[in-house]
Order: sequence, then C-alpha cells, then structure tokens
Amino acid sequence: MKEEKNSYLEVLASRLKTARNAKGMTIEQLANQIGVQKQTLNYVELNKRGRGLTISNLIKVADTLEVTTDYLLGRIDDLYDVSNAIDNSEDWHNDTLGLRDKVINEIEMQQLPYDLNQYILVTYITDNVLRIVLSTIKTKVMNKEELNKNEMQKLCILSEYLKYIMRQETECYQYLDFLISKQTQYSYNTINIEIERLRQYNHNKDMAINFEDLSMFQELLTKMEKMFSITIDEKFKNAKDEMIKKIVKNNMYYREISKYFTETNKDL
Repeated sequence: MKEEKNSYLEVLASRLKTARNAKGMTIEQLANQIGVQKQTLNYVELNKRGRGLTISNLIKVADTLEVTTDYLLGRIDDLYDVSNAIDNSEDWHNDTLGLRDKVINEIEMQQLPYDLNQYILVTYITDNVLRIVLSTIKTKVMNKEELNKNEMQKLCILSEYLKYIMRQETECYQYLDFLISKQTQYSYNTINIEIERLRQYNHNKDMAINFEDLSMFQELLTKMEKMFSITIDEKFKNAKDEMIKKIVKNNMYYREISKYFTETNKDL
C-alpha cells in the first residue's frame, strides 16, 4: 500500500479529498454540513499544520461522506469496505453494529452531559442537603444544640449552590427564576439570608431561622428537578432517533448487518 510510507496525516489528507470528490461535495459544502470552518478542511487536505479535526468532527466527516474512519486513517483500502474494521474488532459482539460511539456522539450533540450534571446537582441538593437542613439541622436549632462539622459543610454547599444557580441562564434555571418570582416576598436573597443565618448559628443560638423559606426553596428545586428529568428523557429520545435515522439511510451498514445475521444464525 503506497500510503504506508507517509504519516497518518498525509493519508488523511489524501483520502479525505478522494472521499469528498467521490461524494461530489466541495470543501465548503462538507464544512457547512459538519459545522467546521472551510479553512480547517483546507488545512487537513493540504496537510498543513495549525488546524486539524477533532475525533468528533472526524466521525462526522466519515458519516457525511459514507466512509469509515478506518478508511480515512489508512487502516483499510476500500473506500466503502467495512468488513476489515469488523474483523479487527475483538469486542464486536459487545458493540453490535458499532453503536456505542454513535450513541455517545449523538448524546454529546444533544448537550446531554450538561443536563445530566445539572440533574445530579439539583437532586443532590434536594435529597442530601436540604433534607438534612429541614430535618436534623432544624431539630438541633429548635433545641439550641451545636451543629457538627458535617452539618456545617452541608450549609456551605447549599450556599455555594445558590450562588451557582444565580449565574445560570439555561432554560431550566430560567424556569426556576420564574417559579421564585411567583412567590410573594420571596427571592434568592431571602434564601441566602436564611442560609447565612444558619452558618452563623453556632455563634448565636438565639438567632431566629425561617425554615419555611428553605422548605419553599426545596419545593421549587424539586419542580426544577422534574423539568430536568423531562428534558433529559426527550434528549435521549432525540439522540436515539437521530442515530437510527443515520444508520438506516447509510448503505455502509449492509456488510455489518449481513455479518451480524450470519454470525448469530450459524448455530441454529
């Protein structure tokens, strides 16, 4: 194979141009389709330093041009041959039709990691922090008992989370802003005052704490938690549907599907 003498970037430069021309696309059309600058693809095809494709964008290029990343990187020679890639995959049965990477790619495109992180955060605050504040800490305050180190740490986390959510501008946090605005004489500042009073409680056990405001805050966070859950479910569905659409319309999968049926039926 002639290209074995060159670096993988030289192979990528040559094969990207070949696959693009075979698909009848200009550099500009391909760049627009995968969401990168035209100059980036120019650099890749000319094997110039300074710009390159991320793994995620390389996968998008392969999907758009209906070739494999193995072809673009020189692992196989046939423009549309996927059989070698399958044969070289030891865990092919655990990654049927190569779905794992495609699922991850679609999940990232739906921005699910951000929503999942936010969902974990708000669930932790409602279930592990505010629950303790409104049970154990509330009982101790009523009995004028000292708060321990772990309980004080929970209050610090609650304070930091409040500062965090006040900076967020995504849809779910705008929903929380709306819920708070509907409450009469209730705001982020109201919540913050009660949290700071609790953080100073050990120094002044006669300080009055309004736990009703914190209970209201927990209720509002629980509503936002449900909204995150709905948003995540919808994005998972979108990711699944988009992945299936791409596979169904991609004839490259003929050999993978054929091999799958052959191997799963051979012992019947």
